Amino acid sequence: MTNTIYLRRANKLIVEQGQGEKRLPKAYLATALKNIESLGFTFSHQLMRAVHTLSRERFKALYDQLVVDLRVMVGAHVEYKPMYSEFPLQVMQEDDAELYLNALYHYLTLELPEREPADRAPLPDRIALKVIDLGSKEEFHTLIRRLIEAKGSISETDKQDIDTAIEYADPDELDAMLPPEIPFKENAGFVAASLLKHDKANMRLIGRYFKTASDVLRLAAAWSDGDVSLTEATRFRKFKRPERRLLLGLLEQCGQITEDMLKFKDRWIRLGEILHPSEFKHRFARCEEAFDILRNNKPFTTFNGSVELAFQYQNTWTLLDLLMQRPGEFARRLDHLLRTAEDPEYVVQAFGDIVDQVSTPVLLQVKNHFARRNELQALRVFFPKGNVAKALAISNTLPEIDEALCRDIVQWCKQALVQRFSALPSAGEGICRSTLSGLSCTVLPEIGEQGPAYDCKGKPRTDGRGRCDSFFQLVERGDR
Repeated sequence: MTNTIYLRRANKLIVEQGQGEKRLPKAYLATALKNIESLGFTFSHQLMRAVHTLSRERFKALYDQLVVDLRVMVGAHVEYKPMYSEFPLQVMQEDDAELYLNALYHYLTLELPEREPADRAPLPDRIALKVIDLGSKEEFHTLIRRLIEAKGSISETDKQDIDTAIEYADPDELDAMLPPEIPFKENAGFVAASLLKHDKANMRLIGRYFKTASDVLRLAAAWSDGDVSLTEATRFRKFKRPERRLLLGLLEQCGQITEDMLKFKDRWIRLGEILHPSEFKHRFARCEEAFDILRNNKPFTTFNGSVELAFQYQNTWTLLDLLMQRPGEFARRLDHLLRTAEDPEYVVQAFGDIVDQVSTPVLLQVKNHFARRNELQALRVFFPKGNVAKALAISNTLPEIDEALCRDIVQWCKQALVQRFSALPSAGEGICRSTLSGLSCTVLPEIGEQGPAYDCKGKPRTDGRGRCDSFFQLVERGDR
């Protein structure tokens, strides 16, 4: 299964070379190469040498799986039955009445007219063969690790490949496959659940991925085959005692768990009925205390509650003191602050003090928002998390904000971004057409991965000029 993933994603195979005297006869290798040519593939010289060291039995197992995988990749695993096997000649020779009756029969019965299959010679077209190269376990582990390290949500195919790789990985290979940090929380929940399902997880391996109570809730949802994004409620499975102990242990090590658990209060109460935290109240005292507050509706002052109370009483200085503790939250509430503050200049000044602590995606959103803040828009559009197809639009009744304040905020964001990216390694050359002079061009290859240079359309350059070894390249002006 490892080679199935590796072949589809990188056109490579892992071959454990034989050490004995029995070598694969050349006729076997030549026959195999001729057979896969019809599917549009061939072996590299390195792969040929590696395969040549295999015994006949090992080669047969490798070849049989290879053919199955290649047929799936090119669609040859599907059996196609055309209505007219000698098309177009057969259609040209039939009369209109016969063609009409055949079509009517097919649409009424969903069956094809019975005909003797025609013998057709293979198409004479020569195709450019794709070369399958020799890979290694280290490269495969790097490939899986990059999927896990994705900055955003990954596809179902990616999840299946990660799950399969974890299932078939040896325990001593997991450290090479798992990154020290998984930036996207939903991916962390999925990966940890996959490790647990295959009995390959422990606190040392997955504990580093859980920083908040919501992270643990995502794990419980993924472990129950539910919605890891927490958009929809999950029907939690019945966890065994060691599993309950693991979940409570992960929750105990997190920060302000009570405040975080209150965000999904009803779900945590349902999960608590399964985890039975009172059984471990001496071992996980913080968990027991948090669940007691949730179940019995005991008063608890939260950060968001304090912020909303300060907004209600229009206490700008309290708001600034609170929000400066959480720069990301400050940036998200900046528009609201400017609309309600009596002295918005102090708000902008406070934002400038913490702007370097705000994440890059949020800074870009704030910059673009305030650059067009006062443009007249009839509607405000909101995209629900996890379901962008169901966008919500409301009338735009927001009052305007002083244009000078908007420009100051945009300038703060630009300054922080330029400082942040100027500290990164050189991105190499950036080639831009003269007609695009004055436009910004952003290039985003994988972080830390050396790759080809890109032109302004985002296409890799093929002339060998320039390499890209950082994740951000900005061309402000000029041809280069």
